[in-house]
Amino acid sequence: MTRPLPRPYLIGYDIADKKRLSRVHAYVKERAMALQYSVFLGVFDPRAVDRIVAGLAARIDPRRDDVRLYALERDCRILTMGEPVFPTGIALPGAAGGVRLRFEPYAGDRGVDRWGLVRRRDD
Repeated sequence: MTRPLPRPYLIGYDIADKKRLSRVHAYVKERAMALQYSVFLGVFDPRAVDRIVAGLAARIDPRRDDVRLYALERDCRILTMGEPVFPTGIALPGAAGGVRLRFEPYAGDRGVDRWGLVRRRDD
C-alpha cells in the first residue's frame, strides 16, 4: 500500500490570549516555516496534519481563537508583494514527494512599485 503524498499547507491563526498565542506560535514554529508572525508554510502528509490539528486543539480556546490550515496544490505558485521572505525561485526545504513551491514576486500587467504596491496604469 502506498503512503499518501505530502502537500503544502498554509497555517494561520488569530489567538485572543497572549499566553495561548505564545504556546501556539512555539508549537507551529517547530513544525512549519514562518512567513509572517501568524502565517506559516509547511509540507505534511495526512498523518502529520492530524497530529498538528490535535496539538493545536490542545492549545487553543475554540470559543475565542481562530486557527486555519489551508491545503495548497502540490505544484504551487505563490505570488508575493512587498519585502520578499524568500529570494525568487527558492524551493521549500523538505518539500519532498513531488511538491514544488515557487515564490515569485507579483508583477502583473500593471507592474509593482518598489514597495510591492500595484501601480495604476497612469502612474
